[in-house]
Amino acid sequence: MSFPSLRGHLLLSAPSMQDPNFMHTVVLICQHDENGAFGMTVNRTSRAMIKDVFPESPVLGGLDLPIRSGGPVSPNSLQILHRLPPGIGVGELELESVEDELSAAMLEAEAGHGAGSGSDSDWGSPLASMRAGVEVAPGVRLGADLDQVAEFLAGQPDGDSFARFVVGYSGWGEGQLDAEMRMGSWLPVPATADLVFAEGTGESVWRAALARVPGGGESLAHLPPDPSWN
Repeated sequence: MSFPSLRGHLLLSAPSMQDPNFMHTVVLICQHDENGAFGMTVNRTSRAMIKDVFPESPVLGGLDLPIRSGGPVSPNSLQILHRLPPGIGVGELELESVEDELSAAMLEAEAGHGAGSGSDSDWGSPLASMRAGVEVAPGVRLGADLDQVAEFLAGQPDGDSFARFVVGYSGWGEGQLDAEMRMGSWLPVPATADLVFAEGTGESVWRAALARVPGGGESLAHLPPDPSWN
């Protein structure tokens, strides 16, 4: 029997989720197999802007785009989620090499950095070193050449709708995400590019995504995290 992977899905935190790291979050699952899973929150921003992080770069220093907060693990690592036209931002690595990078990130999570914990690292994490894109959901790719992406975005008035610069990610060790799913901590929906790159942040995107949950998911958005709050 094949493994029921959630790769290519968005996990919406259940209304009962009170963990501040994940309350009202929408997490794109980039990899999920028997060894664990990793993904990135797509509806939270950090306080930093690309131009502030790379002020010396002739291209990046001019990008007035927010840096997204992808999760509590490796908060100093930088990844790129994008839906750029074919040929833009794709480096020289073959797909198999990129899959190895994804597996390396999961092994890091399994080694002790669970979804609810963070760790400090430099910009040289396995994900930060990726230079080729791999499709993690229909029309959504992870990994790109930073300079090529920046040059493309420099000519776009709405660059944030094409690419997201993300710091940190969420990781689950072997069986951890599966257990959380059985507990009802997450509501899965198939990932689409329009949700991953939706305008707005935080609760507004979470509510829009809940409307995609079969069986009246939109009504769940109005439930308080704790029933005693009613």
